[in-house]
Amino acid sequence: GYQGRDKETLRSLEQIRSVSLILISPPFAPSEAVRRWRAHAELNEWAQKPGNWRLMAKQGYCGDIALARARAEGIQWMMHIDVDELLLPAVSLAADLALVPAWAAAVKMHNHEALIESFEVNNKYEEVTLFKVHDATLPSKASDLQWRFRLGTYPAYYQVYHNGKSIVRTDRGYVHMWGPHEFLGPRNATWADPEHNPAGDFKSVTSQTTLLHVSYASWRDLMSKARTSCPSRFRDYARQGNRTKVKDCFCLDYDMDAYMAAVAGEDAARDYWTITSLFSEGAVRKDNETCKVYRDVSRLKELLIRDGLLLRVTGPQQVLRAHEVAIRGAARSMGSIRVGAVDIAAGSGSGAERNQPQGATKTVRRR
Repeated sequence: GYQGRDKETLRSLEQIRSVSLILISPPFAPSEAVRRWRAHAELNEWAQKPGNWRLMAKQGYCGDIALARARAEGIQWMMHIDVDELLLPAVSLAADLALVPAWAAAVKMHNHEALIESFEVNNKYEEVTLFKVHDATLPSKASDLQWRFRLGTYPAYYQVYHNGKSIVRTDRGYVHMWGPHEFLGPRNATWADPEHNPAGDFKSVTSQTTLLHVSYASWRDLMSKARTSCPSRFRDYARQGNRTKVKDCFCLDYDMDAYMAAVAGEDAARDYWTITSLFSEGAVRKDNETCKVYRDVSRLKELLIRDGLLLRVTGPQQVLRAHEVAIRGAARSMGSIRVGAVDIAAGSGSGAERNQPQGATKTVRRR
């Protein structure tokens, strides 16, 4: 669902064979598509609200269009994931889905949340490798320990969301989105199973595939999101410190607090993100009225990874580095995007080069 206004971006997306664009708003959507979305929005409670609420209404609306296209094309499965999310299969996505019982209409993926270790993250998809493990996948009884290692003054261990995402069957009857995290559908004889699902209800099972969520990877992410999160009047509410009004634009308090910090300027955004999200030497955690300071964080990470409370994931980095070469080749073939050379020979640097993608001649910032 492309909501932008850049003609070159639209043209580039149209050239990618695997992309099926959904356009529902000006300037690129057909007038009939715009009319249908506006008619839907008039009857949708979330679409009547600003910011996050309207965004989720659009996601659900576009998701239902995508489901209809998937059924028409004979596609078996569909999921809704955001651009700051990556899939982490147990074996492969195809293999994990092949294990889903026939009576299950959908599978639920648990999400792990990124834990940021560096103040300067340029390419979060390749540089962020540490994740808070979802409590449903933790070793037995270990979830009670998580709250002791939360960061900053935010009261929750997970800063953004905790309820995962779903993958739904699209080839066995009507289903629809229920918010950005779930799918629903009516009873269907194709789901029926004498032991597990006698009535043919819409049921989910837990997937072996998990989701890596990399939301605010730097204070710049706060600034970027603040520019597009809410209508302009909310910036005035934030400057006035009117949390009640600003809350109307956000589902989550963490997003709201981040927005208010970003509106206050770069220094406030940097301070807020550092205090609440950066896991480094000297990081703090507010415990009631006192703050506890983390020491020997490198050793603490080792212990938390060893005991399964944190997860170190490097697989996506390797895949993305391979994709880098393919992306540059595609860009050259389009002729409109200038790209530099890539040295694909493996190697490791030191100092500033240590944080660069392995084998790249320089760090590339993707937009």
